[in-house]
Amino acid sequence: MKNNWKDKMKVKEIAVVVHLILAILLVGSCKKKEDHTNHDQNTCPMHPTVIQDKPGNCSICRMDLVRKSQPSEKVKITAELSYLLKPTNSLILSSIKTIVPTIKSLNVEINANGVITYDTRRITSIAVRFGGRIEKLFVKYNFQAIRKGQKIIDIYSAELLTAQRELLYLLKSDKENKQLIEVSKEKLYLLGATYSQ
Repeated sequence: MKNNWKDKMKVKEIAVVVHLILAILLVGSCKKKEDHTNHDQNTCPMHPTVIQDKPGNCSICRMDLVRKSQPSEKVKITAELSYLLKPTNSLILSSIKTIVPTIKSLNVEINANGVITYDTRRITSIAVRFGGRIEKLFVKYNFQAIRKGQKIIDIYSAELLTAQRELLYLLKSDKENKQLIEVSKEKLYLLGATYSQ
């Protein structure tokens, strides 16, 4: 029995020693290691993926590479950077002098060269429904003012004259043929004559 007891004690001592060694290794591995890999790295300001160990030019845009700063590193304020940093309670936008607006009248004379034309919204064109020629024109110049019902032109139209003669011939010779007379009147109406005419 004594041997079993001594064997158990040896196993416990070995287990304690193994645990102490593991604890020391674990504590030693948890110490913060300094990362010396980024201290001398250079990168492109436009392409941060380009990283080199020595100064040079970017392989993409050919800009000069700048030293990559560390998170713990503070930026030194030089004379070149000091004009960018302003106190938060003062803001200077520019050195332009301002004035107070006032209301006053000014005599402004403008000489403008141009052409006076007629108001095209008040111009109307009349489509003619028959062919012919102008016999007499009662309007003397373009854009002359015209009143409603005023006579503008005398027109000679063989087509209109023929349709008129057909109606007169039917009225004289065949008064009973009402259908043909109505067709002749409709033809004159389509050529621009009114029903009263």
